[in-house]
Amino acid sequence: MAINGAEDNGNGKITVAILGERVELLTKAVNALTAEVKESNKCFNQLAVNSATQETRLNVVEDEVEKLRGLSNRNDVITGLVAAAAGMITALFGGRQ
Repeated sequence: MAINGAEDNGNGKITVAILGERVELLTKAVNALTAEVKESNKCFNQLAVNSATQETRLNVVEDEVEKLRGLSNRNDVITGLVAAAAGMITALFGGRQ
């Protein structure tokens, strides 16, 4: 009778040596998985840092865009006023020659 591929000792029982081997294999597998989890955590932490940095940069860009929109709106008003003044001047003096 074999349990999980391990040979029994003839009476259907697995020896302590075989159990020890199995425990050693399981320990190595757990240690390997632990190392992989630690490496994954490092990657996730770096992604979080990068994400926070990008969010900060995006907020700065959004603030700059809002400032530029404000300047553009102000320039539009000034341009409109100058055009209106030019139209009035033309209306007042443009007809005379």
